[in-house]
Amino acid sequence: GSNLPQAVPTENGLFYKAVQYPEFIVVIDIVASEMASYADVVLPDTTYLERYDDLHTPGWKTPNVALRQPVVKPLYSSKPAWWIAKELAKRMGLSKYFPYKDIEEYLRKRAELSG
Repeated sequence: GSNLPQAVPTENGLFYKAVQYPEFIVVIDIVASEMASYADVVLPDTTYLERYDDLHTPGWKTPNVALRQPVVKPLYSSKPAWWIAKELAKRMGLSKYFPYKDIEEYLRKRAELSG
């Protein structure tokens, strides 16, 4: 979700030197950014209109919670970042860190725990 060649300072060519060292680069984004050209794998993310996002709970004087929810189904083979992380964890034997069935269950539990 970030085009690093444009987002970080590139004086002395440090970004371009650093990107040569990783054995494997994965990019998760909604657009084919310049960073995708450095990636070994590009995973298509969903747009904000196609996914749930985590609860937004700003520390304002009056408590409030905001929830972004999908209004259209994801196009093509795009998947939300939470799903990608959960599936990668499952394949790496780290499912215990994602103990929910889906994002709706996760959000429901967060809302319940917040009272």
